[in-house]
Parts: sequence; C-alpha cells; structure tokens
Amino acid sequence: MGQYDFYKSILNEINAIKRAGYPDLTFLNRFPEYHNIISSIDSPLFKATELAMANLESNKTFSIASELARSANFSLMETIGKISLGNDIAREIAQTMNSFTISHIEISSLLARSIESTTLAAYTLSRIPGERFGSALNFSLIDRDNLSASFLDFSHSYKSLINSFEGAKLSDMFRSPIFCELPSIEFLKNTDLIEVISIEGEEGELEVEKQRVTSEISIETGQRLEELLKSLDPSYINIYQGAREAFNSNNPDRNRHICISCRELCTQILREVAPDEEIHKWSTSPSDFYKDRPTRAARLRYLYRNINHAPLCKFIDKDIDAVMALLELFNRGTHEVDACYTPTQMEALMLRAKSFILFILEISKTNS
Repeated sequence: MGQYDFYKSILNEINAIKRAGYPDLTFLNRFPEYHNIISSIDSPLFKATELAMANLESNKTFSIASELARSANFSLMETIGKISLGNDIAREIAQTMNSFTISHIEISSLLARSIESTTLAAYTLSRIPGERFGSALNFSLIDRDNLSASFLDFSHSYKSLINSFEGAKLSDMFRSPIFCELPSIEFLKNTDLIEVISIEGEEGELEVEKQRVTSEISIETGQRLEELLKSLDPSYINIYQGAREAFNSNNPDRNRHICISCRELCTQILREVAPDEEIHKWSTSPSDFYKDRPTRAARLRYLYRNINHAPLCKFIDKDIDAVMALLELFNRGTHEVDACYTPTQMEALMLRAKSFILFILEISKTNS
C-alpha cells in the first residue's frame, strides 16, 4: 500500500467511527473547521505534493527538506492510526489532559491540523529548486549556503520531534501546544519565508487553498499572541503593532523599520522569559556567559529547563537558529543600497516572527 493509500484508509476509518455515532461528540462544536481539517488529508494540495515528490528526481529539484516534511507527515498519520485503533492510547492521553470526555476523534482532529501544516510545507518545498534557495534576494552564495544548512538542520529536528512520539511518549503531544501543534506551524512559517526569498509565487486553485489555510493560522496565532503579550507587558504590543503600521504605510524606510521591530521583539521577548538575573541564579558555569551576559544557548536551556523531552529541546534550539539567521540577513540587507524587499517578503517575515514569539511564550508557560 502506498503512502497516499495508507493516509486515505485512515481518513476513511476516522469518518466511519464518526458515522457510527460515537458518544459525546459535543466537542466538535469547539472545532468548526473539523471537517475541513480532516479532509485536508484528501485535499488537492496533498495530491499535488505527492505528485511533485514523485517527479523530484527526474527534474533534479530534489529537496531533502521536502522529503523530511513528507516523512514527518507519514508519522503523524501513523499516530492517528494508532489512536483510532487503540482505545488504551486514547485513555492514556485523556488522563494526561485531565479529561475523561476526550475521544480519539478529537485527538485525531488535533493531529490533523499538524498534518495540514506539514502538507503545506512539503508542497511549498517541493516547488523550490535547490539552486534557487534564497536567490530572490541579493544574498551572497556563502549566506545562502549557511541559510540552507540552517534550514536543513531545522527540518531534521522537526522530523525527529514528530518521530519521537511513540508508545508512552505519545501522550506528550497533548500536554501543551508546544509539543506538536506549534512546531508544525513554526515549520510551515519558516518554509513560507524561504519560499518568498527563493521563487515567485504561483496562481491557481492550490495557491488559493494554501492562502486560506495560512490565513486561518495567522488569525488564530495573532489573537493568541496579543493575549500573551498583554499579560507579559503591554508595551510589547506597541512594538508588534508598530511593525504592522509600518507595513501598511508609504514610508520609504518601512522595510528597515519592520526588520528592526521583528528582530528587537524576538530578542526582547527571549530576554524577558529568560532574564539575566535568573540565569545567574540557575547556572554558575562560565560557558553559559560571555562578558557576564548569558549566551543565547544558556537562555534557551533555561527556557526549556522543565521540558523532559530531548527532541523537543533540540527542535527549539534549531528553530531559534533558523529564525535568527533569517532575521540577521534581512536586517543586514536594510543597510545595502540595492536592498528592495517586496511586500510579500515583508509580510512573510512578520508572520515568521509572530509564530516564533508565540512559540517562545507558550514554552515559558511550562515554567509557571
């Protein structure tokens, strides 16, 4: 059985369970897009991704990252299969979430959202020839090679994270959105930014579907981010909104404003949730400090100190490496005379920063 046929068989099984009248389906009211989410497994985007992957070798645009995304998707679908077929696993997850009403259909719907994000990422990556990586901007070949290496490490860490949820670890996926839901969004948003700095977008049914999904994700993450920023420090909202206002303005200096705002917000939030004085209390190792200031690596280890899942910790490390590499290149570009970022590139940068900040803030909640 091919991968697509396997995915489709699991989709059919989930729908059959629902039609059988599984008790207490009131939770579906909390998932108005439930049918769309599950149906995404059978969507044109999924089929297009499978077709593109089948032709990658022949047209010499093979993307290791796209194959990693596809492999991660397969693991997610296998997980849905295990939950659909194993009530013991569903009960274990329910106990983890302190809920006795959650069903394996609800769990499957949560996983399906990650599948949708990963499918979009795989589809996008399958369209990017390796030699075009980062070529839409005036980056040097060395910068492009470094960016490519960083993104490949990030992709490997995402696949490893998804593959790590087996057996007893499966319940970890539902302890917090930081284990599965938000990493899949991080992977997608990073891929979207890579796309707009590598190739031009295309029009058609698939692109419309992609825009629909990414718009829904953007609205959800934006609302949640504003809530968390307000509870942390309302002044951060001003920086966040300042970048958006600059984007909508005709100010010739708006690109520089957006880049600086995105970088500063990411940096300040990380220092807020991993403050210098607390890290000094937490660690006395000289390797954790440079000129008496905590290193970024030390801040991250402090941030995820209560997370007992090594693949997630590694993903967080690679995630911040990937986003900071992109922010650094964009910021450097604002000082170049011939730098000219498009509105599409600027919007993708803002969305990337937004999803990353939300991820960091949700991680910090594991320490409260």
